[in-house]
This record gives sequence, C-alpha cells and structure tokens, in this order.
Amino acid sequence: MRSRTLDVTTSDGFRLEATLEVPAGAGPWPGVVLAHPHPFYGGTKDVPLLVALADGLTRRGFAVVRFNFRGVGRSEGRFFPDERAVADVAAAVAALWEQPAVKADRCGLAGYSFGAWVGLRHFVKERRLRAFVAVGMPLWDQSPAWFRDDGRPRLFITGSHDDISPAEALSPLLAGAEQARLEVISGADHFYTPPHQQAVVKSTVTFLAEALASPG
Repeated sequence: MRSRTLDVTTSDGFRLEATLEVPAGAGPWPGVVLAHPHPFYGGTKDVPLLVALADGLTRRGFAVVRFNFRGVGRSEGRFFPDERAVADVAAAVAALWEQPAVKADRCGLAGYSFGAWVGLRHFVKERRLRAFVAVGMPLWDQSPAWFRDDGRPRLFITGSHDDISPAEALSPLLAGAEQARLEVISGADHFYTPPHQQAVVKSTVTFLAEALASPG
C-alpha cells in the first residue's frame, strides 16, 4: 500500500485534510471514500475502524480516500453537521474521481456513524456513485425517502448492542428496498472494537468488491 496527502477543496473554498491510499502497482483501481464519525465525540479520518477499512480495501485492490470534515484536524473552516458536511463529502468524492489511476465508473462511498448519516445524503443525490455502506448510522432525523430503492446496492451494518443504530429501528426503513441489505454483528456496540472491527471490514470489503466488480 502507498499513501499520500490529497488536495481536497470544497465548493465554497475550504481545504480539507485528506489521505489517498492505493495498492501497490500501477492500477487502475476502483475507489472508495470513507467518511468519519461526529468530531464532537472524537471522530476523525484516523479512527481505528476507518484505518482498518482503508487497509482492508487497499489490500483488495481499491484506492481509498479518508478525509477530515471542515474544522476537524488540519481541515480549514468550522464544522457544521448540515449541508456543509454533505459538501465536504462531495469534495472528497470529486478528488477521488480526479485521480488518473481511479476507475471513475467504479466508485463507492462508505461512512461510519455520522459519516454514514451525512454520506447517505450525498449518495442519494450523486447517481455516479455505484454503492454505499453505512456502519452504525444514527437514526435521528431520518426520513424514509432517504432509504428508497434506486437500483444501487447498499449495505447497512449495525451491532446487536448498537443503541445509536438499533437494528429493530433500521430494518423497517429498508423494507421494500430490494438492493439494500442489513447485517447485524452479534455482540457489537457502536464502537465496533476488535473482534467486531474485523467483521465490519470483512463484510464491507466483500460487499464493495462485488458491487464494484464491473462498470455500470
């Protein structure tokens, strides 16, 4: 795996701290953007689960972008959990697409906790993204409209002890969405510590490898 700093600039002019990780070799590769948990609770692009996901994905042949939302780490600006965070996700996706060795027609988006919540909002609007993974997505302020089946594969992962993303509340939101899958990791809470972290990585990598296997 090779890693370097990536230049990400939002549509309103803020520079975001970001890392691009790619497999060894020349590519081209499919790509994935990873969005981190809420910074008010310690979320950054370097939380252990996102680092583990990036490692698992690059080992499987993906290019991966991890970024800090505005106001987090060395990212410019001030953090807001609203449409400005959606714009940050959009900027990271655009930066991934700009990489010459990335297959723009084979890219997906994954988020953990708040990153999943805001990532879903960008995914439903950006039809060029091929697949979406949500890990421990909070269920506050959710509309069924965000979960409508649009023909693209989506994976929702939660833990049997995750009270932020309870399976019994998430399951009805996915009813009727044929391309959406729900996976419940037995014994996991919202922090997905080992060995539950490994289960999240395995499920995410397997799902994205299948979903992004060929051009759309």
